[in-house]
Amino acid sequence: MLSDGPTDYTKIKAQVDAKNVTWDVTDTDTLWAKRECGKLLMPLDPKIVDTSKLPKDMGGKCSVPAMSYGVVLMYDKKKFGGNPPKSWADFFNTGKYPGKRAIPGIPSDASPGALEAALLVDGVAPDRLYPLNVDRALKKLTSVRSSLVFWDTGARSQQLLESGEVSMAMVWSGRAYAAGLELFEHGE
Repeated sequence: MLSDGPTDYTKIKAQVDAKNVTWDVTDTDTLWAKRECGKLLMPLDPKIVDTSKLPKDMGGKCSVPAMSYGVVLMYDKKKFGGNPPKSWADFFNTGKYPGKRAIPGIPSDASPGALEAALLVDGVAPDRLYPLNVDRALKKLTSVRSSLVFWDTGARSQQLLESGEVSMAMVWSGRAYAAGLELFEHGE
């Protein structure tokens, strides 16, 4: 078995266009998989992949869920002392919590988190988030634009905090857990 990464959507397209596909399985986001189903991705063969027991709305004709994760707020403890940010509202409050903050900015990927957090802070109830009001979310994100730094990999989200380039970041829960373990191992 060959394992390659990170996912490179242009490689997938190039392989399909050249009719020389070398991957059988790839790790993508759900929205991309739905959009490219029947184009760059082949429908799953139900004789090989049984999707009948998947939770409703999980996966699609060309994909199955591989993992689930949360998007969490991480911050530099040294920068905030005893008054750390505790919510997405704090993340957007650049007056009370100065400094750069990092959010996902993955080209051609709809990494969840930033739009949802912006809408929640802007007053949208959690049960009314979807379908996303993208214009409203972008307007809220624009309000802190000068403080935003975009990351394109999970490792980068963690590095931005560790290097001090940002004071807080929206990160995948697995990255937050890994960072916490690393700090614990170093006695912090």
